[in-house]
Amino acid sequence: MNISLLVIYMVMLIPLFSALFYFSNFIEQASKAGSIITVILSIAILTLSQGTYSFFDINQVNRILIISVSSVYSLAIFFASKYHSNLERVEHLKLHFSLMNVFAFTMLFTLLINNFGLMWIGIEGTTASSALLLIIERQKNQIEAAWRYVLIVSTGLSIAIISIILVYLYYNTLDASLIISKHHPNSLLLSVAGIAALIGIGTKVGIFPMHTWLPDAHGEAPSEISAMFS
Repeated sequence: MNISLLVIYMVMLIPLFSALFYFSNFIEQASKAGSIITVILSIAILTLSQGTYSFFDINQVNRILIISVSSVYSLAIFFASKYHSNLERVEHLKLHFSLMNVFAFTMLFTLLINNFGLMWIGIEGTTASSALLLIIERQKNQIEAAWRYVLIVSTGLSIAIISIILVYLYYNTLDASLIISKHHPNSLLLSVAGIAALIGIGTKVGIFPMHTWLPDAHGEAPSEISAMFS
């Protein structure tokens, strides 16, 4: 394994490794250390040449997004420590930190993976982990917001999987960088796939009019989770 690929793996896996400290009494310290290392590694990705690395892709867009995600993740981890110690009303704080790490992993995985099908799985992973973070305080309004969030977003992502199936039928591959580099002629199949992707992924992003989950989810989520949602 070359250094470049090792850096990519570590950017994703350090948050996941930090989440495993749920089974110890050092989850908070591990989360802080892991988030700082992730930020440093995400900056190191700027030095990598654009292109594919095994199952992953580095391009001029995702490099910036990876830094953005890792930075917000790190700030959220540090904020959560102070925020919840002041509130003194959040149970299962170990689970909270662990799920924040998992949420970061799913976002970074989605940005790096070079396969539309695996991207879809990563996005579903962000939904599951963030929904659990939304109900961490076990308030009735939070549970209702989380249920609405999961229902609406999962419906949208069900439409998105149709788009991925249609793309595969047309190109016989889900390799993202390869598909992007190909010529895209006018095609009814691709047009339908594009519309399905816009609706499906647009629901997750919160594009109007598929944004109805977003005000409740942001309003009820703890502050640092709202930041990570964004």
